[in-house]
Amino acid sequence: SSGINAEYGLGKVKENQQKLLRVVASGEIFIMPLVILQLFTGQSGSILTPLVYYQFLMLRYMSRRNPYVRNAFTELRMATVQLVYKPACPGIIRNIVMKVIAFIERLSPMAYQQTS
Repeated sequence: SSGINAEYGLGKVKENQQKLLRVVASGEIFIMPLVILQLFTGQSGSILTPLVYYQFLMLRYMSRRNPYVRNAFTELRMATVQLVYKPACPGIIRNIVMKVIAFIERLSPMAYQQTS
């Protein structure tokens, strides 16, 4: 009985692997603002915490085997740009968000060159 349950669970994981990896990648991205917020509120143990986490995110972003973080960044940027360019969004909010996006893009590593 437990073998059947394990096979069923493994089948569900394989079936939803893409979705799960996308959720994990998004979670890894959303942790960064929390780490920065903790630094400013004094809850972070060290100034090194955001720097180390930034390095971790960059390694995940540059991974050739796991494109999920890179794809999640792209999807997040596209969704944010689409949201701020709606007519209901105030211009000042649009300008601030676009500057934040430009700053984050400057922090990102160069897109890797795919070798054939």
